[in-house]
Amino acid sequence: MAIPQLLRAGRAGRAARRVALGQLRSAQQRGTGAFFFPSKLLRSLALARPVVTVADVESELARAVSRGGFGVNVPPGDAPQLARVLDELAVAPERLQVFGAAGRRFGEQFELSKMLREFSEKLESLPQTKTPPATAKRECEVTG
Repeated sequence: MAIPQLLRAGRAGRAARRVALGQLRSAQQRGTGAFFFPSKLLRSLALARPVVTVADVESELARAVSRGGFGVNVPPGDAPQLARVLDELAVAPERLQVFGAAGRRFGEQFELSKMLREFSEKLESLPQTKTPPATAKRECEVTG
């Protein structure tokens, strides 16, 4: 029996549930993920892989999945919904392709070269002073 059917039927043991959740890119208990964003998610997105996450709907992770359109989020503790989502996606390869492409686009904002370029541009846009404040104070004390 496949993992989704085992979960739905309630016949999966504790170890099988852990394995199933471990394959979903994120497994959270209710109320634990307000600011949780797993680093392995970015690798999945870079590889254009769709994701199914288990996270509180108000978490950053669930918001990213919704905003990016790269997968489906299921609230923690809802094994029947998780099983339904997995069963639906198992027979919808075109939907998985759409999720994968959206994930790739979403993940591009985290590419190192882009982040470094943007950071450099922000640094260059800061106002520049001729003399750093600590040095200016010391010069006043010496000459004053």
